[in-house]
Amino acid sequence: NRFLPAAVDFKTQAKIVRQLGLRIDPANQKYYGFIFQEIAVTGSDPFFGNGADVTVIFRLKRKDTFLGQVSDYRNYFKSQGAVATQVDVGSVRAELLSTPDHSVHSYLVSMPGDIVILSTSAAALKRVLAVSRKESPSLAEQDEFRYMRSVYPYTPDGEAAFLYLSDPFIRRLTGPE
Repeated sequence: NRFLPAAVDFKTQAKIVRQLGLRIDPANQKYYGFIFQEIAVTGSDPFFGNGADVTVIFRLKRKDTFLGQVSDYRNYFKSQGAVATQVDVGSVRAELLSTPDHSVHSYLVSMPGDIVILSTSAAALKRVLAVSRKESPSLAEQDEFRYMRSVYPYTPDGEAAFLYLSDPFIRRLTGPE
């Protein structure tokens, strides 16, 4: 039977975390509330198991602490064969950490203030940077998103996460592209 009910773990979280040049350390979880203010995750498709681009934007309470830990993680991957190079992405200097098989392929940008961006894609990182420079409209400026936020307003105590899939996103997934 082709449709046996069974749980399958494709290790998607571990793949994405590794590709971003991060590591999961349960001992650090107790500190997350002291370090992270907000986290936004964006991507162009939901096919994470096949290598979707993922960009994570961190607004931090303790940027120095976070960057220190990220540096330790990146040094670990360098000791395992990853190579770090400085690259220009959208006129911003980024560190690209990559392995030949791209199991690690991570762009790191520390923005002014309390923002750090990690991305698996130069193109996705360029789009995020264009929004940060007001060269492209942000999601918050889109009528459809503003409508969804009026239906599901943000409340600090009532919202751990908000998943938004735009109409163009759904059309791109289901259309002939």
